Amino acid sequence: GAAANELLDVDHVLGAAMEAALSALELPAGVIGLLTSSDDSAPSGEAGPRLVPRAGRGFLAEAADLKPLALGESISGQVAASGCPVVVEDVLTDPRAADDPALRQSGARAYVSAPIKHKGRVLGVINVAGHEPGVLAAADLDLLTSIGAAIGIAVDNALLFEETRRLHAEADRRAGQIQTLHAASRALAGMVDIGTVLQTLAGGVRQLVGARYSALAANDHNETLTHFATAGLTAEEEARIARRPTGRG
Repeated sequence: GAAANELLDVDHVLGAAMEAALSALELPAGVIGLLTSSDDSAPSGEAGPRLVPRAGRGFLAEAADLKPLALGESISGQVAASGCPVVVEDVLTDPRAADDPALRQSGARAYVSAPIKHKGRVLGVINVAGHEPGVLAAADLDLLTSIGAAIGIAVDNALLFEETRRLHAEADRRAGQIQTLHAASRALAGMVDIGTVLQTLAGGVRQLVGARYSALAANDHNETLTHFATAGLTAEEEARIARRPTGRG
């Protein structure tokens, strides 16, 4: 049902996990990022996994430079690459934060970044922060690491659900295409007029590929346009295309 789908929705899982982590640690801000093999926001020429923010709360989520990171980039990118947590007692004095301007400008002082793992594989990173330096102890790191492991299980299940749903949608799309082809074949079997055949094919092709329009033309042995059929075009658009000389357009 809808409730079950919500529990398996990745963004819902991450949002709930972010809230639970901040509540347990009594901290005001955090961000969860997931690793993805490719990202549309990656600069041209940059390949490989990237850490993409998916859930956030408080001043960390409001940082102006919050963006996908390459493995090894910034503290959270280093955690994603190594699979090992990092504790920063004071962002303003720790040299590991010197190359992370977004973090330094966010208002964070105490900061912890822990991996989200499942079966030994890093799926992402959870980061939490506070306004005061030194407010995070070893016990807090242990708790965040445990939360990261729990998130890893939930995220793995949610990602599997998303992939299953995508595969079902693809199967439904292909089944619809096959039905369209069968319907067109049955319709064509009883037709002898070339104009009617082309018109039926144009409509079937348009539906099959989900196009705005389709156009089919037939030439005789002298390369003269003898028949023309479209689907989805206005009369003016059809006339404009039909006037194009053979070999153009």
